[in-house]
Amino acid sequence: MPIPDFQALLLPVLTLASDNAEHTIAGSANHLADTLQLSEADREAVYESGSGLIFRDRISWARSYLKMAGLLESTRRGYLRITPRGQQLLSEAPTAINLALLRQRYPDFREKLEENSRTSVAKSSAIAPAAQVSDASPRDVLNTAFQQWDNALKQDLLERMQQLPWQAFERLVVDLLVRMGYGGSFAEAGEAFQRGSDGGLDGVIKADRLGFDKLYVQAKRWQNGSTVGRPDVQAFVGALLDKGSTKGAFITTAKFSAEARGYKPANINLVLIDGQELAQLMIDYSVGVSTETTILLKRLDNDYFDQEL
Repeated sequence: MPIPDFQALLLPVLTLASDNAEHTIAGSANHLADTLQLSEADREAVYESGSGLIFRDRISWARSYLKMAGLLESTRRGYLRITPRGQQLLSEAPTAINLALLRQRYPDFREKLEENSRTSVAKSSAIAPAAQVSDASPRDVLNTAFQQWDNALKQDLLERMQQLPWQAFERLVVDLLVRMGYGGSFAEAGEAFQRGSDGGLDGVIKADRLGFDKLYVQAKRWQNGSTVGRPDVQAFVGALLDKGSTKGAFITTAKFSAEARGYKPANINLVLIDGQELAQLMIDYSVGVSTETTILLKRLDNDYFDQEL
């Protein structure tokens, strides 16, 4: 099953705590992952921003909202326990718990949400009015916004790359490879490339800084909607073998067909990088992009409060 959102975890988390024992986030995550029969991949899945494990983070937010509603309480650092209010709610055998139910049932919880929303709106007029409280966790809202921004940026990068003259595209590819640690210096990598008859770029560059190994690269600046087929990839592998190399990277602004992706030549270390992957690498290595703003997310420092004064 897919990873549940934090609202779907409200009832399981509260039910887990119904034994009146203290529960940690780690213990809750392991128990619920087993109960929900999550795969190992789902247990270890991280946000695209790289900012934490998705499942554990959603459990953390479920616990936070249950605590805000007075259904769980802190007993000591990192531990929560069910409250009489939480036991009362479970005694009614609810089939689900969500924010709408908690807002309707507990006025103090509703007031806390509205106060949080008013504070956010005061800081940014771009946020929805106080009455429109998001049903997603703050981390999920942030991650969705990050993905939307990232996807739009990748599309912009692709469009600009497809408009570049071949000389500028060459500089872009060389710059990216050097920043990734290949090719030695920009000058060395740049000299290794030459323009192909189809407007692509071909070159053999250093696969490491010292030049112990070589990497054969072909880069094709094709327009949106184009597809690189298996014959193109096979021709690239043939050229790679003619160079006496077993490592190659085929880079394109287009897409690879399923047949091209499925081509696995023996004893050849072949990497296919399509337009989306190329744009993502540019973002990861800050090629052709700049930082617009930096947002600092801060959390409670339990060590500060637990230190002996």
